[in-house]
Amino acid sequence: MSRKTKRRPRGPTATTTPPARTIWDRAVPVAAVALAIACYGAALDAPIIWDDYFLYGRPNDLARNGGAQWTLFTAPRQSPLAGRPLSVFSYVANRALVGDRPAGFRLFSLALHAANTLLVWGLMRRTFRSSRLPEALRSRAEPAAAFTALLWCVHPLNSEAVVYLTQRTELMASTFYLATLYCAVRAWSSPRSAAWSVFAVVCCACGMMSKETVATAPTAVVLYDVAFLSTDWRATLRRRFKLYLGLTATWLVLAACMASGPRSESVGFGHGVSAGQYLLWQSLAVARYARLMLVPIGLCLDHGDLKHPQLTGSDFVGAMACGATIVAGLLLLGRIAGRRPPLAFALFWFFLILAPTSSFVPIVTEWCAERRAYLAIVGPLGALVATGVCLLFGRSPSAASAAGESAPGRTRLAIFAAGALLVTSASLTVARALDYTDVVALWSDSVAKYPEVPRTHANLANMYFNEAQALKATDRAAAERVAEQALSHYEIATRLDPSDHRMYFNLGLTLDLLDRDVEAEAAFRRAVQIRPDYVNGLRGLAGFLYDHQRPAEAVAPFDELVRIEPRNPEWYFGLGLSTLASGLWDRARDALLVVVQAQPEHVESWFHLGRAYAELGDLAQSETALRRALQVNPQHAGSAKLLDRVLQAGSGGAGS
Repeated sequence: MSRKTKRRPRGPTATTTPPARTIWDRAVPVAAVALAIACYGAALDAPIIWDDYFLYGRPNDLARNGGAQWTLFTAPRQSPLAGRPLSVFSYVANRALVGDRPAGFRLFSLALHAANTLLVWGLMRRTFRSSRLPEALRSRAEPAAAFTALLWCVHPLNSEAVVYLTQRTELMASTFYLATLYCAVRAWSSPRSAAWSVFAVVCCACGMMSKETVATAPTAVVLYDVAFLSTDWRATLRRRFKLYLGLTATWLVLAACMASGPRSESVGFGHGVSAGQYLLWQSLAVARYARLMLVPIGLCLDHGDLKHPQLTGSDFVGAMACGATIVAGLLLLGRIAGRRPPLAFALFWFFLILAPTSSFVPIVTEWCAERRAYLAIVGPLGALVATGVCLLFGRSPSAASAAGESAPGRTRLAIFAAGALLVTSASLTVARALDYTDVVALWSDSVAKYPEVPRTHANLANMYFNEAQALKATDRAAAERVAEQALSHYEIATRLDPSDHRMYFNLGLTLDLLDRDVEAEAAFRRAVQIRPDYVNGLRGLAGFLYDHQRPAEAVAPFDELVRIEPRNPEWYFGLGLSTLASGLWDRARDALLVVVQAQPEHVESWFHLGRAYAELGDLAQSETALRRALQVNPQHAGSAKLLDRVLQAGSGGAGS
């Protein structure tokens, strides 16, 4: 008896011709890698910046969160990687494989960028072959797709995501976002549709664990199907129901990652910024992203935060104008969607990618960040390339002949224009990547563009301060000159925002380096006054008082540090030294015992513990501690001398 094959119901569909193997299959990957290296190779070993200071070198170290540790998949709350387990894993694994050099981290980021370029190429070459697009584009799908991908690869707007180490999260999210869409497109016509569908769901889930921007990926797959593959959305829903359900289920993965509020201090409501205010700011941000996509000149690392979210004067008028333009554009896209779904999708992609960061949920630490446009510009660039191809090659032969144009002439014009755009974009990207090799110049540029933003001044001052610290041991006069530059910007920052406790801490460090003791102490105390639980402020004040021979006054801030972070041995060590110098022998003993239990190889703690026991008259315990210090470091002169005195005081009995 013959068995009938059960067939799935299929509605009317648009076709996408699978690309045949051509020379492009070899040329594009080579070109993508070569261009990525050419654009960013000079910046591979550029210094770390900004949030990089938090993550670089921190995995497996005690964090400031009550002793919470990094693991393979978790980072401390409120950190840039909190709630992004796959991104955390990539950094921890990266460090284990290549060590601490920034170049090792950036090589991985560069590889991700090249991989994303190939994913864009693979997606575009299939998209441009859709039967819904003009024949002029379909017949030139390979070169058009290659040019789109390579132009995106060298676009200057992508430089921040590639060079800024912390923003690997953006690269990884984009990798999984593009892979999700690519696998979903392959599943449409492949005989192994089920396998491609599973790959799409897995990639989407991985993206949700990399960064929250992947939240719109399930929506992107549905809209792509409607725009390029299907002419009957009901039939498509029946055909792709399992895929859509699987993609939707990945939102549960995102919900699990966000359940603990990993960055609740910087994202969400309750920070003094309303949804309406944030929408106005995002009108300016989205307009800036669009302008930089078309004219990538004037890139800036830091645009400021939203501590003062109220827009006034010309800024308010500009935001309203940008918002009205965006709304009008979205309404126009709605009209276009019914007539030209592919064009509507390509343009709507820009807003879809930006939706998680540029809608109504406030991100108070950054109202504008150019890395957010990394993936968003793919759709509009594809639309611009497709439009250019259709305008150049879409005329009939008779019309082109009447206009005095020949097919070879138009081809040469296209090659020249494409080459000029690639060279120009790559040159701008190289220049921008080189900016990251000079952090003082990088932050000076931000200050020049946003002189009213206190954070830009503070970060520039940080760079000057780091330079002064490096010079202090070899050229004191030069160190003081550089520190004066840091001081001037810290003073501007505190004047622009007198409520920022962190700026006063840095101001105190700079004043201390310049030996302006009274002002330095006042700055540290001001930082703690603004935020009494500010760990760095308390550490700065306690260290300043101890270093200036005032150990009894240092005890109180060290006590507070121990209360805030009861598992951090650094504070117990400072408390032990301060109490020891203040004659509080029993308190010194108790604090130092905590340190040696947590860090048995810490020789200085054993030495000072021996001192505390000696002062308390417990010579046997003192001898034990000092012998332990010498066991850890036989060359520790202080322990050897004190041990001799202890043995003499005990008439040799303690050592017999």
